[in-house]
Amino acid sequence: MIDIFQYPKTVTLLLLVLQGLLRQVLTRRKRLGASLPPGPKGLPLIGNLYDMPTSTRPELAYSELARQYGDMVYLETLGTKILVLSSLKRTTDLFERRSTIYSDRHRSPMLNKEMGYEAYFSLMPYGALWRRQRKLFHEYFNPTAVKRYHSMILEERLAFVEDLLNDPKSFSQRTRSYFTRVILRSTYGIQPKGNDDPFITQPAITVEGFNTVALTGTFMVDLIPALSYVPDSLPFTGWKKVAKFYRESSLESRISPFEYVCELHRQGVAPESAARSMIEKLPNREDPGYNEAFICAQDTTAVSYIGGSDTSLGAARSTLLLLAKNIDAQKRAQEELDEVVGPDRLPDFNDRPRLVYVNALIMEIMRMHQQLPIGLPHTSTEDDIYDGYFIPKGTLVFGNSWHILHDPNVFQDPFTFNPDRFIKNGELDKHVMNPFSAAFGYGRRICPGRHISLDSLYAMVTSTLALFNIYPPKNKHGAPVPLNEDFTDGVMPALKPFDLDISPRSPQHAEFLRGLTASLV
Repeated sequence: MIDIFQYPKTVTLLLLVLQGLLRQVLTRRKRLGASLPPGPKGLPLIGNLYDMPTSTRPELAYSELARQYGDMVYLETLGTKILVLSSLKRTTDLFERRSTIYSDRHRSPMLNKEMGYEAYFSLMPYGALWRRQRKLFHEYFNPTAVKRYHSMILEERLAFVEDLLNDPKSFSQRTRSYFTRVILRSTYGIQPKGNDDPFITQPAITVEGFNTVALTGTFMVDLIPALSYVPDSLPFTGWKKVAKFYRESSLESRISPFEYVCELHRQGVAPESAARSMIEKLPNREDPGYNEAFICAQDTTAVSYIGGSDTSLGAARSTLLLLAKNIDAQKRAQEELDEVVGPDRLPDFNDRPRLVYVNALIMEIMRMHQQLPIGLPHTSTEDDIYDGYFIPKGTLVFGNSWHILHDPNVFQDPFTFNPDRFIKNGELDKHVMNPFSAAFGYGRRICPGRHISLDSLYAMVTSTLALFNIYPPKNKHGAPVPLNEDFTDGVMPALKPFDLDISPRSPQHAEFLRGLTASLV
């Protein structure tokens, strides 16, 4: 008899091959006479293993496949089935019109089980617990509820522009601080102490963990779930240390801020926040449902805390970079702000309907850069026939937002920054695809925090443009340094560090800002 621990590589390969063959046979028997969606022809045994994106940005690789095979591309390797949708029609048909089939999430052994990220309802399987958390989140962060945070958002944006005036070179850190403070205050009522406060740094580690492992196939345990039971002492189990590190970090992120608010609430000094309201509505401790309700509230708030600040931060950095690269668009937005708002105050949410070009500019920024360009995969819960194609149960279904929002058949010159594409006769053109319909996900799994994210972004963009010019840095000869849009790899690509020249539009603008902040002291 073969000692499986003596030949781990051989046994692993054999299990993969057998698993892949078995699933291929079962899938063929269920096709009901329909063919699979188009896609590259796979190799024997391993299927489309070499067609799968690995370390590079997956949305670009899938986009290239869409140009070859159309807006539905099917891949299968070692039993993992993937369908990539690259048009709004396809995402609407499956994620919205057939949402009962396509609203589940993939149970990633690494991400969900080993790292414990399934506690966040954005990654949670579709079911009763997911619906409970989603409903609770929507209660406190729907478009109407978010308005209660507007005064706080405007207060934090004032602190942000003051920081920008005093230390413009640290715009990246100041931007992170702004969005994290908005999320912390709205969710927990917590005001962090500086950029190094653990309440600011901790969620970034959790998001890093997600981006490290979320790409399908990064870790072998996702292809062979049985590896979870392999002893830690064996070779090739270093992934278990990775999982343990991020599991502990994630647990700290979920628990510590909510427990902090609980303690303040016991003392009778908890500030108004979503968490405080949830705590006040908890059943009595003696009630059998108390523990379940407590965990639900704790994990629901963590979704906003961990995901909200990082995704908003990415959008803000994209904003500053694209404004510096498109000075004409920046000037037009400033002219509109001067006309609508005037020189005696900062923009607020009442100005929003009249700031047509600024709204179009934000839409164009979201079209150009998405924080989750390939999105999180939905999973089909049953076999389905769609448009004549057979989609097997358990297929991971992605919506390639990046491709959809860069499709030349939908957006002319898609790689040109042009807010005017969304304007007609002085108003936002409702006949042009709104990029928010693809940038935040799809169907029942659309990002629930998009409303506070967009409101926070609007406040930052309008106030920054009203007070500052944003230019590329200059070299020692005084010439502008070209700005490149370089991103990190992964499902959440982030802009690599870059420099900007940010300065007040005039001495009068600087003096106006100092007067505003002095009045608050």
